Amino acid sequence: MNWLKDNLFRRLVKNASILITGSVFTAGIDLVSLAVTARALGPELFGVLVLVQTYVRFVNQFVNFQSWQAIIKYGADTLTAKRTSDFRSLIKLGTSLDIIGSLLGTTFAISSVYWAGRWFEWEDSTVLMAAIYSLTILFSLSPTPTAVLRLFDRFKLLAWQRVISAAIRMAALLLAWIAGAGIWGFFVVWMVAQIMDYLFLLTLGWRELRRQNYGDALLAPLERISTKFPGIWKFVITTNLSSSIRLGARELDVLIVGGAIGSAAAGIYKVAKQFAGVPVRFADPLQQAIYPDMARLWAEGQIAQFRRTLIRMGVLCGLGGIAIWLGFLLLGEWVIRLTVGPEYISAYEILLVYMLGINLFMFGIAFRPTVLSMGHPGRILQIYIISTIMYLVALVLLLDHLGLMGAAVANIVFHSIWFVTMSLSIWVYLGREGGVK
Repeated sequence: MNWLKDNLFRRLVKNASILITGSVFTAGIDLVSLAVTARALGPELFGVLVLVQTYVRFVNQFVNFQSWQAIIKYGADTLTAKRTSDFRSLIKLGTSLDIIGSLLGTTFAISSVYWAGRWFEWEDSTVLMAAIYSLTILFSLSPTPTAVLRLFDRFKLLAWQRVISAAIRMAALLLAWIAGAGIWGFFVVWMVAQIMDYLFLLTLGWRELRRQNYGDALLAPLERISTKFPGIWKFVITTNLSSSIRLGARELDVLIVGGAIGSAAAGIYKVAKQFAGVPVRFADPLQQAIYPDMARLWAEGQIAQFRRTLIRMGVLCGLGGIAIWLGFLLLGEWVIRLTVGPEYISAYEILLVYMLGINLFMFGIAFRPTVLSMGHPGRILQIYIISTIMYLVALVLLLDHLGLMGAAVANIVFHSIWFVTMSLSIWVYLGREGGVK
């Protein structure tokens, strides 16, 4: 098979395989954590905890800077050109953005939680939980360390970090279950585990920088950043906005479901999303492995190789997504009963429909890193704005007519619009560079 003779493709698959192996173990551990929490609390209280976590993730992803994208894009250029001093400045810039974003996110989350509680009709205890859980955002300084580990091919470290963090969380949750802890006990475990996860990744990233002789990056000057990295501010702003919209939309549906139907419905929908998101567990590592190499290929002008990698990764992930969907079609109901329990069995049909939208994402797994590598973050922003607006309209309308199933159908609407518009954009950009024949 010609694909296997491609050295870059083999290296991408190798790096992705390392991350996927870690993701498989992490997914299994997270499933146990989900099952323990869901069984111990029941749909109603589990839904309350889900709403609290979702609110904080939504604010963090919407407000915080996604600096890792700029670090990889411009870091690949500087490392290729051996501009070591510029790379140090880039790391300092990313770290500064991470700190500013965590402070802004924490402040916004705490100051807005009262209004969010009124909007979604939360009880006072839920509002208090969300305010306390918002403090986890203060420790979310991992974007730049994540980019560093990806740039230097430290994918094994990323895989191990996820497995170890997930295992510690699962062990603590099992102890809470055995001890008969209530919702506040589980709340504390999830909160502390999240903070430890952030700090672990932060430590690994800076350890790698020291290993690569960039441990003094925070002493680098930030003068003339725009000159050293042309277009970086536009790139940071547009990628941050597009990521905020993309990641925020992933969380907003749970909050809307909880507000429209209730916390128990939010808990059931969360279970459906968790299982339906299994393909993404495999796809995200591929995105992480693809982006640095796609950025290097584009920087070196290897358009034909760039295009081949895009197509091959899409086919590989798309077929994998279909296989996983068929597995859930046959065994999904049994898996739900075995894990989270029969109280959540209504999540089965919802996850099957929801996963159809996820499969479109799987076929387009390389779309985002491809467009970012080409230097067109503004186009991604436009697409996510259009897709998200249509998605939210569909979500509100379909929830009213179809209940929880409406949320799953709205997910198909979102990914259909996203897939078509991203495909057309890439075709046009590659055509301009002579990549489409």
